[in-house]
Amino acid sequence: MESYASPALNQPPPSESERERIRELSQYYCTIRAAESEATTESETTTAPSLSRDIALTALTQLAVHRFGCDRAFVSLIDGQNQHILAEATASISLRDSRVHRAGEGIYLGVTTLDLAFGVCPHAVKLFTGQPVPVLQNTANMTATKTRFVVKDFTAEAHFKDRPYVLDWPYFRFYAEVPIYSVSSGYVLGSFCVVDNKPRVEFGDADVAALQEISDAIASHLENVRIRNSHRRADRLVQGLTTFVQQGQTQLCSASSSTHALRGASLSGLRDSVDESLSPMQDLSISAKTTRSPSLLRSRQLSDTEGTSIQDSDNQQNHHHVDDETTAAGAVETMAVSSRLTAIFAHAASLLRGSMDLAGVLFLDASRCNGGIVESESEWPFPHTNDHSPSGGTEILSFEGDGDAVQFTRMDSLLQYLVATYPQGGIFDLTEGDEGDQQQQQSSPVGELRRYFSHSAIFLPLWDWEKSQWLAGTFLWTAGHSRALGPDELHYFKVFGDSIVSEVARVNWDVQQQAKSTFVSSISHELRSPLHGMLAGTELLAATELADEQRDLLTTVETCGVTLLDTMNHLLDFTKINSLTDGSTITTFDLARLVEDVVTTMYMGRRSSRPHKESAKLSVVLRIEDDWTVQSITGAWRRIVMNILGNALKYTPAGFIEISLSRAAASTAATSLAHLRVTDSGQGMSASFLRNKLFTPFAQEDALADGVGLGLSIVQQLVGQLDGSIDIQSERGVGTQVDIYIPIDMNAVSVQENPPKEAVPTTHFCLIGLNALPDLKEAPTGTLDAEAKRRLCIRRFLTHLIPSQPGWSLSFAETLDQARGDVLIVDPELSKSALDETAVLSVLVGEKTEHLSQPLSPRKVLKALQSICGQFHSAPCIQDQPVHPCRHALLVDDNEINLKILAKYMAKLGYTYETALNGAIAVEKYKSNTFDIILMVQDISMPVMNGLVATRHIRTLEQVDKDEKVKIYAVTGVASADMQTQARAAGVDGYLVKPLSLTALASELNSCI
Repeated sequence: MESYASPALNQPPPSESERERIRELSQYYCTIRAAESEATTESETTTAPSLSRDIALTALTQLAVHRFGCDRAFVSLIDGQNQHILAEATASISLRDSRVHRAGEGIYLGVTTLDLAFGVCPHAVKLFTGQPVPVLQNTANMTATKTRFVVKDFTAEAHFKDRPYVLDWPYFRFYAEVPIYSVSSGYVLGSFCVVDNKPRVEFGDADVAALQEISDAIASHLENVRIRNSHRRADRLVQGLTTFVQQGQTQLCSASSSTHALRGASLSGLRDSVDESLSPMQDLSISAKTTRSPSLLRSRQLSDTEGTSIQDSDNQQNHHHVDDETTAAGAVETMAVSSRLTAIFAHAASLLRGSMDLAGVLFLDASRCNGGIVESESEWPFPHTNDHSPSGGTEILSFEGDGDAVQFTRMDSLLQYLVATYPQGGIFDLTEGDEGDQQQQQSSPVGELRRYFSHSAIFLPLWDWEKSQWLAGTFLWTAGHSRALGPDELHYFKVFGDSIVSEVARVNWDVQQQAKSTFVSSISHELRSPLHGMLAGTELLAATELADEQRDLLTTVETCGVTLLDTMNHLLDFTKINSLTDGSTITTFDLARLVEDVVTTMYMGRRSSRPHKESAKLSVVLRIEDDWTVQSITGAWRRIVMNILGNALKYTPAGFIEISLSRAAASTAATSLAHLRVTDSGQGMSASFLRNKLFTPFAQEDALADGVGLGLSIVQQLVGQLDGSIDIQSERGVGTQVDIYIPIDMNAVSVQENPPKEAVPTTHFCLIGLNALPDLKEAPTGTLDAEAKRRLCIRRFLTHLIPSQPGWSLSFAETLDQARGDVLIVDPELSKSALDETAVLSVLVGEKTEHLSQPLSPRKVLKALQSICGQFHSAPCIQDQPVHPCRHALLVDDNEINLKILAKYMAKLGYTYETALNGAIAVEKYKSNTFDIILMVQDISMPVMNGLVATRHIRTLEQVDKDEKVKIYAVTGVASADMQTQARAAGVDGYLVKPLSLTALASELNSCI
């Protein structure tokens, strides 16, 4: 067969109407692929033309041969590049076997694809679609209209007489052709023609109408084939979506088995599993190169697991999913966050390419699209932001297709433009347009897309509704004219995209829940305790003489502390404790010091929420025999002490709380028991509650009491996990005693011997006003009141402590006049006018006075007594830091308290400054002033204009109106890598995380000068 050059080289670009026709025709390419793939099986062992295996289509084609007594008939679909012959039939050809026919009646071309220059049909289709065809004119031998093309004798036509099919077999002479119309849209899809090897004189309107009827029947059949194929594709799409949703965890596990595999492997195992689960897609090849860049996902991991960096090391590897239905689900939960997110996009890309019959799928990170100014009608070219972006280009989340993925890292500006312009997605026809607008298209977004993709593409950005920001930009594309993407594919991918976002949100939720649980169970109390101490310290400072500036700063500290305290309380209320595991960290620590620290911070926190007079009615005393060094789990001990003491403080408004720590004998000589006892004179519990609901979660005897009733339940769990026991005795109206016994290693306990001391002078102490006996004038009641119990507890504590020190002795007196001794220890109730009313005890030595605050512990009391006796010296003063030379700064924060603190910092560093409560004010001030430094909150939540947008505005103004580049530092409480990436993309020079340290701020500012 003579070869003809491809007409694509000399054909003009298609018109808009022709492109619309070709787009409609693309829906019928399934019939072409089906015919060609079916024909391939028959022609694998022979070069003979192939018969279509669509028996119905061949039968309809053969019907015309019999109806008009012709030699043969052809069914063709014609696009802008090729003529696709779907069926050929002769009078005697078998419907199933092309080798069965009468002599000379075999098929000539069969199922094949031809260049447009070879056949007659492409000229006729142009005629049918209203395009000018100079070689086809109405003559006595030829009829050429929009409804028919009839040639009575080809040998009489100069344009066709030398064609091989005219000169040689099958000797085309007579030719009649009518269009095939799309049933749904009416577009011309191709043509149906009959050919005879003998010239004809007549082929009238009735013949044309009959031929058109058969053509319409063929069109209906092709429509049915298209619908069946559409249903099959829909089934595959649904099956792909179902696979992603239901089997996603298993696929993620196999896809993320190692970091090395994620970086460069082809995910062949993943594709194999996809092929098995999607049996209708086994004919498709999806073994192309897969590329992913995990660096962005590692930054996401830092964001999502921010709280885990300060957790106990035993919890860092224990990421267990709450749903343990399968071992695969458990394995997925232990994967690194970056690997899990990478595997989600890789799994989605593989399924999408296979189920949608695509040439490629690309997911790009769209986080940089969140830091700029997004306008409804953005113009191209879009402003580049690479000047302030980290090196490396656009992050590739996943790529499934042929070719090198590196080229897609240069799509930053295009991605930002598409996200801003097509937030709901778009379909792009990347075929060449009219010759007149080719130059314009080259400089348009479509022209830019042609650099990366071919023929047809879909763009859809994925919106992370959990974080209210863009997650990824997605590109789906086809490589050939046989597959065009349309609204159906876009709608499907929107659904699939929602599933991807949901899966990412599920991973983030799992990580957040794990991080929250680990955070609360490991350090929530350790955070709350110093916070309580801070609030108590601010209250004590408020009672002293302060300058107005100092009092203002103190109020700021107290306000922030109360806010944090409320947040912590809510966090504790809604989080349950994690179970300890065998891998929990066991450390060596001083148990006595731990108990004392916890008691101190708990008491100070409780006291900050009570009036001074009410707090003075309660005394908290620690009695610890020796210094302890043990090996155990510090977090468990802290939570035990905090929950027991918390209950005691809550239910003991007056009287005493005594905490003691001692050793008790165990059943084996190799171990001993740490005995923690907490005794209070509070309201106590009833016998019924002790028997039935003592350790029941969310149970409280007093339904109106604060809290949720989890304290003792948590203590029971922790004590049990430490192989200990707990015993509680309580009586209503008398008080409660809690005894906890936990085994400890005898060798781990060390009593720290006091170093040898020099000889000290004898010191005599006198306790004044701590008589616990009732006044003889009072009516006898048989029991001591709360105040008497409080005094008795303090007296018992000091009576044991003071005589144990060398050279110290003790006596008692009722009044100051009766007191005799070197050091007087006085109950403040005795003389409030002369002594500090907030102190639990006051110590007098001549003119010197020391006030002892609660809780009373041996270490604290001894240190105070030794200090007042002159045995210790005060610590040297710390010199102030040098200040910066005067420079001008712009401070931006929507929180007035934080802004005031930041202003104080800058003033202390020697800066002059101006302030702004939002980004819009900051931009206006930048327009009219010159600044050396800008400290701007970058949080998205800042009203009017957030910090990211304000930074971008300032950088834009800077390029136009400013000679020097101002240093912009992001100040934020969000330390995530995502936020840092967005901030640097917007144009910041440095990143500072709250709470700010004056030293760190000075060091950072020094580095930029």
